[in-house]
Amino acid sequence: MTHAIVVVVLAVFALSACDQPVSTGTTATDERGQPKNAPTTPASTPAVGFEELLGFADVERCLPDENFEKLLDGLLPTGPLGEAVEPYQPVFPGRYRDAFGKAEISKDGYTRSVNVHVTGNWKNLPVSNLAVFKTQESDYEGFAITFDAPFESVRTVLNEAGFKLPVSGKREVGEELVSYINLEAKAGKVTLTCSTG
Repeated sequence: MTHAIVVVVLAVFALSACDQPVSTGTTATDERGQPKNAPTTPASTPAVGFEELLGFADVERCLPDENFEKLLDGLLPTGPLGEAVEPYQPVFPGRYRDAFGKAEISKDGYTRSVNVHVTGNWKNLPVSNLAVFKTQESDYEGFAITFDAPFESVRTVLNEAGFKLPVSGKREVGEELVSYINLEAKAGKVTLTCSTG
């Protein structure tokens, strides 16, 4: 019985070898001039769309909506007085997890910040970095989104979304709790920074 199984297995291998093409030095092509039986290359994965994740409750003041606020709090969790939560463990939203790189945390006096490389887009603008900063026992906090696109392209898209940025890219909105909005080009990238305090 064992010999019969071995013979059947060898016969299957021998038959499958007959189906393999023999290299003749030339390649057969299909009607489009593409090699026949060529392995297909999967299309590149499209960038993740961040429209749902990076939303705004008040665009003119650059204030994040509930989903965006949850993301910011997950990237830089703090206690009731703005103190650091230890050990630091960033929380990335489930379905977007693969779009986020390693979080790098830093501290400057009472201000803590985290930078995360991201791969995605927002309103067809490529996004490459997200930063969050908070100051302990203070209202000063904010975030920054870095785009890989020209300044005017970014400003145009932001203004179409309702940001009302002048040519300088800088605005202050509000009286008691002021929102500072700054669009700045640096090293071939453009960063939108929104802060309150």
